[in-house]
Amino acid sequence: MALVELRNISKSYERGETLLQALDAVDLQVEAGHFMAVMGASGSGKSTLLNLLGLLDRPTTGDYFLDGENVAHLDDDSMSEIRCLKTGIVFQSFNLFPHFSILQNVCVPMRYARRKRSEMLDRAHELLDAVGLGDRVDDRPNRLSGGQCQRVAIARALANDPPLLLADEPTGNLDEHTGWEMMELFRKLVNDGRSIIMVTHNPEYESVVERVVRLHDGRIADDRRQTAARLPTPKRPATGAEDDES
Repeated sequence: MALVELRNISKSYERGETLLQALDAVDLQVEAGHFMAVMGASGSGKSTLLNLLGLLDRPTTGDYFLDGENVAHLDDDSMSEIRCLKTGIVFQSFNLFPHFSILQNVCVPMRYARRKRSEMLDRAHELLDAVGLGDRVDDRPNRLSGGQCQRVAIARALANDPPLLLADEPTGNLDEHTGWEMMELFRKLVNDGRSIIMVTHNPEYESVVERVVRLHDGRIADDRRQTAARLPTPKRPATGAEDDES
């Protein structure tokens, strides 16, 4: 059974008297434990697709099966609960709470899931250790570099151990070297069994994923899979630049 299955998904918006068709009859299946990139020009429907997958929006028509459950037309409370437990989202701009420590930031999704305080703290420490920030737990985001903030955002997205991780241009605000560090981290998560769907404009990252889906005018224009079932952890280019520590 596919982790993600979209059946005839369409999404339209009204812009005055104009109907904008953001997605048009999209069919898509994504297996568990795969790393997929979604690419395409601006306005092709990439962000709309990611918002639907992350249950931040609803399709106009069609069905969305996540981990075997049709989640396309649930009520708001049910959708929020599934979003909290089944998906994690990493944004280009990090979206961290500036007045929280990074430990508190990672705990936020677990608060929504009503986890016990001791469990939240143990899990947050575990995740921050895993992304290399275990010694910075009391720092606020303004004390960290861009790459460090994105690692916190990834730790937060993984807080409730969701099967699906979504990333919207996760390296858009990072330099090349740090961007490849993020790809190394994503590759490790996939090799450990996580599923990642990433929107990106960077063609170099095609070498990191098993599958590239290209959108054009709201439709899937191309769907290409890599020949290798598992790819090695990528080696970032030696640029000489380092992720600056604050």
